[in-house]
Amino acid sequence: MARVDPIGFLITDMRANASSVVALLPSVDNIQGNDLRTAPPAVVVGTLGDRPSMSGPRGPVRDLIAAFRCYAPKSPTGDILARQLGLAVGEYLHQRGPRVSASGVGIYISVEQNTTEPIPDPITGNPMVLVTVAIKTSAVNVRS
Repeated sequence: MARVDPIGFLITDMRANASSVVALLPSVDNIQGNDLRTAPPAVVVGTLGDRPSMSGPRGPVRDLIAAFRCYAPKSPTGDILARQLGLAVGEYLHQRGPRVSASGVGIYISVEQNTTEPIPDPITGNPMVLVTVAIKTSAVNVRS
């Protein structure tokens, strides 16, 4: 059975439920996956690490480190907005308990690990805050 990727579920979940995060964005479509760069403010989600945590390399549960890059526009208040966005993302995901997507992707818990100070993005120069979140997730679809 193919391993499931929880990133899409994280993005959908935040778009649907994270009012504190979405309130800081002009459009909920600015929470997205992969390395696409959009006009800030935006949250771009990717992975930093992925390892099995039970039953060997193909275990049913895995530990994932997700990176949330929180971008703000270049402006006198850009660092402040990037920091607010990072804190809102961390607050929403910290100690958030079990949830299962309609397609069977299971997340057992997510815990914020670190939120950086605002730094300039090396490519665009926009202020960015990096939020890392540890996620215990299913490696395969969860049956209801």
